[in-house]
Amino acid sequence: MRPRNARARRQDKRLAEQQRKWVAAVHRRFRRSVRAAVAWLVVLLAGVGGFLVAGVVAETLLTHGARTDGKVADVSDVAVTVDYAVAGVSLRAVIDHLSDHRYVTGETVPVFYDPADPHAARLPDDVSLSPWLTLPSLLAVLVSLVAIPIEIAYVVGWARRRGSPWFPATAIVLPPRLSTTAPEVFHTLELALPGGVTIEAKTTSVLPGRYAFLRRAGRTAWVSGSGRTLVVVLSVGPRGEPYAVPLRLTSASKWKLV
Repeated sequence: MRPRNARARRQDKRLAEQQRKWVAAVHRRFRRSVRAAVAWLVVLLAGVGGFLVAGVVAETLLTHGARTDGKVADVSDVAVTVDYAVAGVSLRAVIDHLSDHRYVTGETVPVFYDPADPHAARLPDDVSLSPWLTLPSLLAVLVSLVAIPIEIAYVVGWARRRGSPWFPATAIVLPPRLSTTAPEVFHTLELALPGGVTIEAKTTSVLPGRYAFLRRAGRTAWVSGSGRTLVVVLSVGPRGEPYAVPLRLTSASKWKLV
């Protein structure tokens, strides 16, 4: 009985060590998703900061810039062209028409300019925003507004996948059901669990080829999760270490992990 108990203890110890590796793999993915969400939040703040800097520069030009009189040479719905002179030198500025002010060609308007750079000018109600600052800022804001909800969903998903019991499984990646030539986005895995239970689950990433390595991975895996939100940990991932892949049960699978 002693050798058997010793052997059982070694097996339990080996299983506990493996489970720690699986939990660590899930925690790595959770921390990575948190870092990604924080990074996109920084990008959003940088984009907003770019607009704030542009606004401060424009306001500084209005409050601390030099003033002269100019004449409206042309006006449209998007821009106002103003002629003015600085130290006897004639200059022309094309200023973004952002306000509701109705300019008339030939009218005299006050022009505020930077004494160090007289070409940088604005009107009391309208200002030219630098495309080198506003366009990257706008792009950063738009992209981050799309990315942040996705990353938050990943953070919540990985948080839900932590702390659930583990089940040994045999994982088989099923062939694509729609087209064999189009790039595969979602991979469907067939998971054979103890007790003869077989379920199907799909990867959650929308990036084509994100989990293409699954077709080259080994079939031994461990599954955890709750409800339809699962995670499968492969014994050997793309980097030669246990790797966690988020899954979601398909509508055809009625059995749920608890």
